[in-house]
This record gives sequence, structure tokens and C-alpha cells, in this order.
Amino acid sequence: MLSDNFEIFHYKDSYLKDVDLHHHDFYEVYFFISGDVSYTIESKTYALKPGDILLISPKELHQPVISQNKTYERIVLWINCSYLERISTQKSDLTRCFNAEVDKQTNLLRLNEHDQKSIKSSMLSLLSTSKNEAEYNDILSRAMLLKLMAELNFLFLDKTVAYETESNLSDVMKDIVKYINDKHTERISLDLLSQKFFISKYHMSREFMRHFGITIHRYVVKKRLITAKQYLAEGLAPSNVYAKCGFSDYSNFYRSFRSEYGISPKEYADYSKELEKRFF
Repeated sequence: MLSDNFEIFHYKDSYLKDVDLHHHDFYEVYFFISGDVSYTIESKTYALKPGDILLISPKELHQPVISQNKTYERIVLWINCSYLERISTQKSDLTRCFNAEVDKQTNLLRLNEHDQKSIKSSMLSLLSTSKNEAEYNDILSRAMLLKLMAELNFLFLDKTVAYETESNLSDVMKDIVKYINDKHTERISLDLLSQKFFISKYHMSREFMRHFGITIHRYVVKKRLITAKQYLAEGLAPSNVYAKCGFSDYSNFYRSFRSEYGISPKEYADYSKELEKRFF
């Protein structure tokens, strides 16, 4: 994400390469228009229907599985975390719909036809206005974004909204993923998970790879790195971050961070400081 506040895109593809499990440093609003796509977010899998909306937080690892037999069309809105917090108010938290820690929350909004059209129209209007550099369009774009996010939060809080989720993970595998998400900063090994959940570590490893496309070890490292980025953004020194995130030593943390993100922990910390100055 290059902008300090938000970016919005309208994509239409007839072919895409496989997308790896990943996360962003920003909030994502994903409006699905067409295609044959299932979307994995953490341990949940959503078989998408046209008009579905996904709300994805920076903490969540996610991955689309795209069939190539249909045109894949979607609108994607990325919002800088600090920016969305800044334009919220004490009474109205615009980040609330992205709160992955709310009990029984899913990431999917499956709306009625009227609300689908309203959200799609708002996103397309925001797209058009944000691309126009004419005077006052920056203010108009901000107003449109505020309106859109208020509407999404209203719909998120509306108890009549239908949430649907499915997963090909067994219950025990869901419990394992939840355990990793909750305990990833602590010592985790295949033997520990096998003993705790009474499952063969070989079967567990195969099931995990089949669902996520990466090993359990790699998943744990990704979760630790997400937490590390949060600590670095909060101003904690890189030399103090690695142990809080479960890494055995700084050199291992440094190599993992640079391999994943292409920059060093200190470079990311400096970037986060500079970004924070732009808002405050």
C-alpha cells in the first residue's frame, strides 16, 4: 500500500496465479462480483457468492483459492490502520467491523440485494472520485469513505445479517489452529500439538498443508512476524521484540523478518515512526 490513507481498486481477471497465504498491514474490504472463488481466512473458509463482502484485519492470514474457469471480478479497498482510527470518533469506532477477536464473528457479510447494490455503488463512487485529482475531490473522497465505513459497521452490527462459513478442517484441526493463534508467542512443536490434541503429528501435518499450503512451522513463524510488526509499530526496540514473539534469538528473528518482508526489523520500525508522524 503506497497511500497514507486508503487505496481502492477494481480488478477483472481471466487468469491469476495461485496466491500464497499472506497478511497486510492495513484493513481490507473485499467486494466479490464474479468468479469461482473460495476464501480462507485463518481457520474459516468461505465459498463466495456474487455480492459477498469480506472484512479482513491486519492480524488475519488469508488466501483466495481461485478457479480459472470463470472471470474473476472484485473491488478491493485498503485502509491504513492509523487513518481509520483517526477518522473514527469516541462514539463510533470504524474499525469495529474488522475485530477478529469478537466471539463467533465471521469475516463475511452476505447482504440482501438492496444493501449489496448500495455498498457496491458506494465503492464504485469512491473509486471514481479518488482517481480524480480535481480540487476538493480529496475532501469528497474522505466523506465517501466515512459514509461507506459507517454503513458497513451498521450492517456488521445488524443481527439480521446472514453470516455463512464452512471449512474442510475437522474440529480438532480448527482447535489446533485456534491454539496456534492464541499461543504462537510461546513454544510450539509438532510433538506438543500431537500430545495436546491426541492426533498423529504426521496426519496433522498433512491436513494442515492440504488446507493452508504451508507447514505448521511456517504458519507459526508468520503469526509471530505479524505480532512482531505490531510491537515494532508501537515503538518497541527490535532487540526486545524477538523474545516477546517466540523467536529463540535475534539472528533467527532478523532472517525470518527480512525473508518475509524484504526489509529489516529496524527499517520497518523507522518506517512506522515516519508514517505515524504524518497523521499526528
